[in-house]
Amino acid sequence: GYRNAALSTFRAVPFNAPFYRRLGFAELEPARAEPALRARFLREVPPGVEASARVLMVRRIEAEPGAGRNSSIAMQQKPVTVIRHNH
Repeated sequence: GYRNAALSTFRAVPFNAPFYRRLGFAELEPARAEPALRARFLREVPPGVEASARVLMVRRIEAEPGAGRNSSIAMQQKPVTVIRHNH
């Protein structure tokens, strides 16, 4: 099962990060992220935009007991819908 949900968004947009924080996401410095997540974060940075203008956020999730890749996921906190912003 999955352990985390991750997203990236623009740091300076005043409602993005606070909105996701209320849903249980926390900022993770890309340098501290696992290599695959860091690479994905960097790939999602739009051309001409500095990576520092973006924020990587993660939320811990807990897979249901015995859950496989295609089964549903039980959230530890509020349910969340992840929307990827490509501004």
